[in-house]
Amino acid sequence: MPFYKWIVETGKCSRLEDLNNLNDYKDNWNVNATTNKHMVSVIRHLAQLVQTASDIFGSVDTECKNIYQRTNNLMIKVQNFQDIVDNLNAKAVKVRK
Repeated sequence: MPFYKWIVETGKCSRLEDLNNLNDYKDNWNVNATTNKHMVSVIRHLAQLVQTASDIFGSVDTECKNIYQRTNNLMIKVQNFQDIVDNLNAKAVKVRK
């Protein structure tokens, strides 16, 4: 399984962080509106993080299932070979000279 580099970038939490528009909002600053915008942005960032984690663990789950299936197939083959070896009778088989 190749290792992917997952990048989670943060963005602006509100328009107040934009220095160009800061003077426009200083006069009409509302604490509740700003708090709500920050909370919505935090929830959006957490949702993005959950989506990325879901993608990562989904691919890990698929790889683990494939490895489990291959291991079971190998165990069946090894058991078949073990049965063949157990049924061999060294006295009954002619050895070439």
